[in-house]
Amino acid sequence: MYRPPVTRMFDSARQATDAVGALKLNGFPDDQITLVAPSDNASTESIMASIMAGHVLRADAAVYAAGIARGRALVIVRAMFGMGGKACAILDGFNPVDSGIAADVEPFAGWDEAAPLSSALSIPLLSTNPTPFSSFWSMPLLTRNPRTLNTLFPALSSGATPFSSMLGLPLLSKPKARKR
Repeated sequence: MYRPPVTRMFDSARQATDAVGALKLNGFPDDQITLVAPSDNASTESIMASIMAGHVLRADAAVYAAGIARGRALVIVRAMFGMGGKACAILDGFNPVDSGIAADVEPFAGWDEAAPLSSALSIPLLSTNPTPFSSFWSMPLLTRNPRTLNTLFPALSSGATPFSSMLGLPLLSKPKARKR
C-alpha cells in the first residue's frame, strides 16, 4: 500500500537545512529524510528524479520541481508508522510555503489492508449488531424481534451433521465411529 511521505517546501535552502537538522535531533534517521535544493546545472528531469527517490509520485514531483526551479527547497520525510504527526509538527515550525499541492488531511483513514471490502464499504469487520445489513442500508426490519440463525435453527449449531439432520436428508457417507 502506498503511503505518501510528509513533504514541505521552503523559501530557502537554509530553512530546509535547519528543518532537516531538527528532524535528526528528534530521532529521524538520514535514510528517512530527503532534501532537494536548487542547483545551477540541474535539469528538471534530474530534480524530479531526486524528488521521486524520496517516494513521491511523479505527478507531484513535477509540481515540486517547478518550485525548486524558482529557488525553493523541498524536504521529504518517509516517517515510520506513528511518526508522521511529529514530522509534520517539526517541519511546520520552520515556516514552509505553499507547494501547489493540496495536502490530504487523512488520506488513509479507516482503511484496513486485511479487510478491503469492509474498509471500502465502511462496515466494521466484526459486529455485535444482530442486523448489520439492515443497519448499514438503513432498511426497516421485517420483524420487531431480530434473531440470529442459531436461535431460529438450533440444529445448525449442534451435532456432527446439522444441515442434513435439520432437513432430514440422508448422508452421503456413514459417520466414523468415535474412539473411546
